[in-house]
Amino acid sequence: MKKVVKGVGARLRKLRVELLEMTQKELAQALGVKQNTISQWEKEERDIPTAVYEALATKFGVNINWLLTGEGEPLLKPRGGTVKKKDLYEGLSQEDQELLKLIKGLPDDERTMLIKLLKRAVERGTSGSTPVKTNSF
Repeated sequence: MKKVVKGVGARLRKLRVELLEMTQKELAQALGVKQNTISQWEKEERDIPTAVYEALATKFGVNINWLLTGEGEPLLKPRGGTVKKKDLYEGLSQEDQELLKLIKGLPDDERTMLIKLLKRAVERGTSGSTPVKTNSF
């Protein structure tokens, strides 16, 4: 096991909480790891794999030099805009924001089922056929 870089855990937590405005669970889901892994990284109990540094840079525009050393700006200018959680809802109606929050709260299997159902509804809606019949949950 590699030696954990001193201070990287505190910077990861700052990044997650203050800049990305995400919970450990949300960041874990985005990175494809378990929530307790994020906790271990933040406590510097476990080294962060290189692939995770790369994912942080590509998905969130994180300046890896800042994460490792504390030097420079935490976020690089990401392509296509900022990545802060609060900006995800910008420009959406209250109704759309509520819908996204409800979907986000569903278990993964139910979210997947809902997405498939919505896709079918949109496909049928654009082809001019009858509305989608749904089963009760």
